[in-house]
Amino acid sequence: MGAKMPLFLSLLLAGCATVASSGASAPSVLNKDAARLDGETIHAVGWIVLEAEEVALWDGKRDREQGRDAGKCVSLLLPEELAGSLKRFNRSQVTVTGRFHKDVASFDTTLFTGLCNVTAIEIESVDGVKAAR
Repeated sequence: MGAKMPLFLSLLLAGCATVASSGASAPSVLNKDAARLDGETIHAVGWIVLEAEEVALWDGKRDREQGRDAGKCVSLLLPEELAGSLKRFNRSQVTVTGRFHKDVASFDTTLFTGLCNVTAIEIESVDGVKAAR
């Protein structure tokens, strides 16, 4: 019985890594359920990058720095004129709220730069701070 307990705890803890206590999901979880979530308002937790060459939310800092696995990343859609109000969050762990899109190309024909994946979140707020218009 004692040997089964560590295995159970390991599985329990591994499952918790993808969903924060706030109910927010990691980008990799969103990507796996992209068809169902398309058009829905979601809460995502991860490592945010808000830079000219990359506007993205990653599962974690290590995921961004090591592998650049698109499955662990969701692109962020934020008009340039609104980006300044959220710059202070660049390269930090955050919770993002916004509308999820399974394929940014089918949502908007605008040419976007800095995307890490075709899945995307239209940002409404970061850590409760609304994107200022």
